[in-house]
Amino acid sequence: MSHLTRALLCLVPGLMAAAASAQMDQAEMAFNFMFRAQIAEAAGTETLADDAALAQTFLDRLDQPKLAPELRHRLIEKAYAFGIKHPAGHEAAAEAIDLLEEREPKRADEWDERRLRIAELAFDAAPRNQREPDMLLDLYLAYGRDRLARRKVEAAMGFYERADAFAREHRRQRQDDVEAAMKEARRLQRVLGQIEQARAALKANPDDTAAAEALVKALGLELDSPAEAVAATDAIDDLELMQMLERAAATLKDLPEQDALQLARWYRQRAALPTEIGAGAKDTLLIRAKLYYSEYLFKHAKEDEDRLAAKFELRQVDDALSKLGVSPKVARKRVAKLAGGGRGQRDPKIEAAIDKGVAWLYEQMDPEDFWEKQPQHNQSRNYAGHTAIAVYALLMAEEDPRTQPALARAIRFLFGAQMQGTYAICFRMHTWELLPDRERYRSVMAADANWLRIAQTPEGFFDYTQHPKASPPRRDLSVTLAGALGFWLAEDVADLRIGPQSWERLGAAAIRGQQNDGGWSYKGIEGEVSYGSMTCAGLTSLLVAREHLPEHMHDAADKAIADGMEWLNYQYQPDRNPIKGGWYTYYLAAVQHVGLLTGTATFNNMDWYNAAADHLVKTQQADGSWGNVFETSFALAFLCRGGVNLTAAYESYGEAEQ
Repeated sequence: MSHLTRALLCLVPGLMAAAASAQMDQAEMAFNFMFRAQIAEAAGTETLADDAALAQTFLDRLDQPKLAPELRHRLIEKAYAFGIKHPAGHEAAAEAIDLLEEREPKRADEWDERRLRIAELAFDAAPRNQREPDMLLDLYLAYGRDRLARRKVEAAMGFYERADAFAREHRRQRQDDVEAAMKEARRLQRVLGQIEQARAALKANPDDTAAAEALVKALGLELDSPAEAVAATDAIDDLELMQMLERAAATLKDLPEQDALQLARWYRQRAALPTEIGAGAKDTLLIRAKLYYSEYLFKHAKEDEDRLAAKFELRQVDDALSKLGVSPKVARKRVAKLAGGGRGQRDPKIEAAIDKGVAWLYEQMDPEDFWEKQPQHNQSRNYAGHTAIAVYALLMAEEDPRTQPALARAIRFLFGAQMQGTYAICFRMHTWELLPDRERYRSVMAADANWLRIAQTPEGFFDYTQHPKASPPRRDLSVTLAGALGFWLAEDVADLRIGPQSWERLGAAAIRGQQNDGGWSYKGIEGEVSYGSMTCAGLTSLLVAREHLPEHMHDAADKAIADGMEWLNYQYQPDRNPIKGGWYTYYLAAVQHVGLLTGTATFNNMDWYNAAADHLVKTQQADGSWGNVFETSFALAFLCRGGVNLTAAYESYGEAEQ
């Protein structure tokens, strides 16, 4: 390209501007030629009404054929300028504004300002007894709301300040309306300021957790509704900011329950917006919604309208994920990863111990009999129980039956087995909620729940089988824990009704079996020695039953739980079953139930999970086991389930039904 060509190209914008200016000058000249005499005549009179009358004359000329666009625009502008001089011309001035907006809709804010000017002039010109202050005040407020909806906060405040001054002089009864509008504008102004501050901080340092929390809370939690938060981010129209938001949301930990619910709804509504986002982006938003619904339900244990609404909304999220091809198990794993858990997020030593334990369990599996020691004794109360606990542990370790044919065969055997024992049936119920195709086996889950209802003794305890021969029936808190968890898995996870009488009997048994020191013993007989695993069994039974108990039992249940927690907080040990000894990995599983159900991270001034996990890693045998199949499966499930965080609760109990 030659220097001359470049020079000419540089001149083009200036030449175009000059041409446009020339056209406007010509339009002005044409206008003066057409109306000079009429304008001069109107100027010579003593009233502005004649000037205002010219406004309609200018508009009438718009019907003239072959009118140049520049002249047409000049006629409309002049109609407005002359029309506002006198009330007689206000109607023509308003018509001129409508025509200008048709011509240049992008200048809508300017046209609104001119309409408001007409309304102000009309109000001032009207006799006092004919003025309508509410009409003008409503106009100020309407324009303010419009600017606020478009996040033009400064402009909105300008309208509200004018409304405030007007109300003070002409309509004091409406000052509350104005003050409420100004308060909303100031709040949004503060929120948007926080957004910009957080964005600047995250741009400088993407790992700034404080800025991340400020960003998410500003966008999702400090606005009155999630829909407004969505509107705020949409109005910002900033992809970089939205990416920051998504990264930041994942860093938030331990939100107050209402904040978690607000954020869950924010993500759910954002995923539902009819915007052109891909399925990958949509399912990411839904997974985040699932995460925060889970956290809310984990913390909000009271079965009130808020909890029921959140559960319903979570099911809608699950349905939406299913339509996008995200299975329940994949969703759980993604939630776990987002919350900071899941495989690959643990201590490498724990991860290695899990891998060794998984390998050992597979090595113990018989191709025909799976993990059953006496497969021919299918009438035994323990029949299929070894397989049930091993399958449960492997599923907790995120072994996938779709890619592990041996595990898939074991699951088919397990859900086809005719079980006779309480422990075995309850272990099978635990595996159900971890299956990727669990609905396939819902009828088995329902049959197991019914079996448990029948098996419960009149006193509220459970025995090893459905119809024990002992008379009177045994009181066994260990197997009662299994039955209690089976009830809970049936009703609170699988939506299978257990019934209020069964829950009431369970709660009464747990309360009655508590010792004076706040702990529980094996048989729950007064005067027996309390010890670790049974205290956790009594606590867990009460914790899962609590929300299903009649109101008259709440005080007694709450006191029993408080006393039991005090006992455990004093007696907990990470390396042994306190007081009694033995059954160590069973004890850890029971501690884990209590910790997760109550959201308690420490017992006896120790992080109960990390302290026990450290001991398990140190005591794992060279072959990867912790003893037999039962002991190894309990240890493996404990390590996989984790401590008190949303991931652990969600992975362990499923569907955010804490």
